[in-house]
Amino acid sequence: MGMEIPFKFSYAGEYIKGFEDSQFKLVSKSVDSNENIIRTESVYDFKDNIRVTAHTETYIEHGVYTWVVWFENIGETETKTIGDLYCMDSVLPGKNPVLKGILGDHQNLYSKYERDLSREDVEFKSLSGRSTHVNFPYFLVESDYESYIVALGWAGTWMASFNKTDEGTHVLAKGVVDFKAYLKPGEKIRTPLMCMMTIGVHRDTDFTMNRWRRWFVEHIMPRKGKFETEPVSPMITNMLAYDTGRPNSDGSISEYHRSWRPSLEKYYAEGLEMDIRWVDAGWYCDPDNSTVPTDWWGTVGTWELDRQKWPGDSFRESVLYAHDHGAYTMLWFEPERITSPESLSKNYGFNQNWMLRDGSHRILVDLGDRDCLDWVFNRIRKTMEETGTHMYREDFNCDPASFWNVRDASERGERKGMAENLYIQGHYELWDRIISYCRESGKLSFVDSCASGGGRNDLESMRRSIPVLRSDNDRTSTALRLSMTTSFNEWIPCCGASTKETTDQLTAGKPDLYVLRASYLPILNYSFEYVHDLSLDYCLLRKGQAEWKTLKPFFYGDFYVLTPWHPHTVTDMWTVFMYFDNGKGVIQAFRQEECENDSVVVSLKGLEPDVLYDISDIDGLTPPAHTRGDVLAEGFEIRLLQKKSAAIMMIAKA
Repeated sequence: MGMEIPFKFSYAGEYIKGFEDSQFKLVSKSVDSNENIIRTESVYDFKDNIRVTAHTETYIEHGVYTWVVWFENIGETETKTIGDLYCMDSVLPGKNPVLKGILGDHQNLYSKYERDLSREDVEFKSLSGRSTHVNFPYFLVESDYESYIVALGWAGTWMASFNKTDEGTHVLAKGVVDFKAYLKPGEKIRTPLMCMMTIGVHRDTDFTMNRWRRWFVEHIMPRKGKFETEPVSPMITNMLAYDTGRPNSDGSISEYHRSWRPSLEKYYAEGLEMDIRWVDAGWYCDPDNSTVPTDWWGTVGTWELDRQKWPGDSFRESVLYAHDHGAYTMLWFEPERITSPESLSKNYGFNQNWMLRDGSHRILVDLGDRDCLDWVFNRIRKTMEETGTHMYREDFNCDPASFWNVRDASERGERKGMAENLYIQGHYELWDRIISYCRESGKLSFVDSCASGGGRNDLESMRRSIPVLRSDNDRTSTALRLSMTTSFNEWIPCCGASTKETTDQLTAGKPDLYVLRASYLPILNYSFEYVHDLSLDYCLLRKGQAEWKTLKPFFYGDFYVLTPWHPHTVTDMWTVFMYFDNGKGVIQAFRQEECENDSVVVSLKGLEPDVLYDISDIDGLTPPAHTRGDVLAEGFEIRLLQKKSAAIMMIAKA
């Protein structure tokens, strides 16, 4: 049977690596293949009535191999203890390895790093329970032999270590970091989705990352709808919460039945467009069925419309109005966190045995409990059905690891990690149920992943979702937005940010051409004071959408960062990047607000050396260029006379 899945674990203290012939009996194996993808399911019997199932996928064209391993107790008694469950234990061949990647959201702001593994061992851990805060489970290993990308798909805790050996780079990875538990009859656990891409070139980061992006767009990004094969299209969203004339404590807390129509009528009258109307937190009543004037955070759990804000059919009327103008409505939920469990129990049938607590005032629901999962899904489905909304946006404003640990400790015997494993399984299933419901109902069959900004952007989650707002921090400075674009977008092609620059995340802000151009991402998020700001520059807003639509065809193409990456604290440099696909693309250049140099020379990438290319500045500030690819690769000068200014240049084969 070989070692084609490089996982290992211990059982009753005995260490087992891969599907060793002496330990496993093959029950069945099925193969589903076409010319590009081979999918296998291998089922084994292991000791003590443990059924082990391995799912693998081989993407031949892209050099990608993925695997997930499940353990199920099909017997009538408890198993012995499973521990040290590593989803990857493998050596990647090649001398002089270098590890590259980015850190997570929150305090690390998707910062890039590069570590010489010949000089140091490197280990990353994510222990909060939200997978892409602090650290980021996507890694590039470059060596003198080949390059490899390793990605771990798990929405909970995880670890990954990289150590140089005589043979190459030893990679160890696992989800549920401290798992050590027996299985009760009928219980199932799983490893994370592991992905390894092997690239037959060495130390060509641009080539490697663009192969990754192409595979990600083609095989990871969710599809548009029920019968479509194309990935989710770039889109324009619009949130009306800043345009109510009422105090707003984040989300859509101030939106109500009299505010939406003036905003949308003005929006459309000014010639603006949108694909998604975004309704954020605060549309629901509290567990006592009272209105929620400001505290959207401390009143979650009912997922029932606040009837003081939205009497009768007023909310559905707003959804239908937007839909008649070509826009779907996305609705915010945070189903894992609840408040006032007694009232939820009295008014909505919540079972208080489903609660997870860690000694704080916060309360989570246990998505690892099947009855609880049913209750949560049915609440969401009911509201989406009643309101007519088309898309599910999920937030999660709490670190769950401490809750899982308390639940594990409350059980008899060794059960460490069980609560997390079952919970994350339940969370993925919740998304799958919502997506299935939406698909069958003609709604949008993907979800928006938030979790206090960029908390759940692991690979398994990205198969179901997109990060409409890749970070809450991205609602502030343009320097941060450019820094994140030149790091995050190499790994996850579809994302969005704010379109404003503010000192505070919750300030309405003003549009500005430089800031708008820094915000041209696959998801363009508008949220201005359309009625209440009498000085709002609609010409600029229309210009922003028109320019974005010009760039739209290129966002999923190859992506090249042409200037050195720098963090958000640096505001005196140039940032230049380009998208290029099938002989044409776009160059975006930014002279930062404190940059003294009025020009920069960059090497354009992805071009054919002996082919002529036309380059035109959409502002007409730079003379058109008609130049060979090899000359442009040697150096192309971009000049901007003003600080805090941006250029957009179209490039295509002549």
